[in-house]
Amino acid sequence: MESSAVYAGSVSRASVEAAREANAAFTAEQRDCVASSVKAMGGRCAACGVFKKREDIKYRGGCRIIQYCSSGCQNIHWPSHKPKCKGLTEGDRGYKDPVLQMAWRFSSNELLKKLLDVYIIHLLDLNNTPSNIFRFVVRVRCSALPADIMRRHGRSDDPVDNRIMFAIDDIQRHPMQDQQGHETIDLLQAAIQQARQDGTPELCPVVLFSNESYRSSLVRASSISLDALALSRSTFPRGAVSFRADGGVIESDAMVDIRVQLNLMVEQDKEDKFKLRMRLRK
Repeated sequence: MESSAVYAGSVSRASVEAAREANAAFTAEQRDCVASSVKAMGGRCAACGVFKKREDIKYRGGCRIIQYCSSGCQNIHWPSHKPKCKGLTEGDRGYKDPVLQMAWRFSSNELLKKLLDVYIIHLLDLNNTPSNIFRFVVRVRCSALPADIMRRHGRSDDPVDNRIMFAIDDIQRHPMQDQQGHETIDLLQAAIQQARQDGTPELCPVVLFSNESYRSSLVRASSISLDALALSRSTFPRGAVSFRADGGVIESDAMVDIRVQLNLMVEQDKEDKFKLRMRLRK
C-alpha cells in the first residue's frame, strides 16, 4: 500500500492556505482555553492504573508513548514495556512518506489517541450502535505543514522552525465493504475474533491514515480505552449524532473542537515531545 516516493509535496499550497484560515479563526483567548483544557485532562498511570490529574502524570525517561505517575511506577513497568515501546517508536521507519511516519507516531501516543477515540466514538455513533465498529472504516486524511506557519499570522514570538509538523485535515467514515486491500480485512477479522474471545463487543475500530493524495495509507487497529468512552459520554449527549442525506455524519461543534484541539496540541508542542515534527530529506 505504501509508495516508495518521499512526498515533499505533502506540504502543499492548499494545506498552507487552509491552515492559515483555520488558525486565523482562533483568537488568543480561544487558544488559551484549548491549552487550559488539555492541561486539565487527566490520564491513567500505565503501571498502577490509577487515574491522575494532568499535572501528576508525566512522560518519563525516553518513552513518549505512555505515562506514569511516578518514577517508581516506571521502574516497575519499564522491563515489560521496553520491547513494545521500541517497536512503536521504530514502526514509522517502514514508511518513506513523512506524513505516514508522523501518523504512526500520532496513533501510538496515548494522549492523542484518546482524543481521537472520543471523536471516533461519536463519528461511528458507538454509544448507540456498537455494531458500527464492524461496519465502517475510519479514514483520517493527514498532511504536513510548515512548523513555523504561525509566524505568518504575526506570531513573532515563535522561534524560527524550518521543520514540518503533522496535521489532521479531516476524519470520515466509510462502509467496510467498500474498502479494498487484504490488510484492512485482516484487521477487521482480528477485531471480531478478539471481541468473541473477550465475550463482550470490544470497540476496536479500523483506522486508515492517508496522506493528502490518498496515494498511500497506514492501517491501524486498537481498542478504544474506557477513559475515552467515559469522556465521550460526558462530551456528547446520547442520541446527539446527526446525519446528512447521503448517510454521512454531520460534524458537530464538539467534534470540530476535538479535531482542532488535536492540531493545536501538535502546534503548541514546541519541544516536540510528541515527535510529530521532522525535517525532510533533501
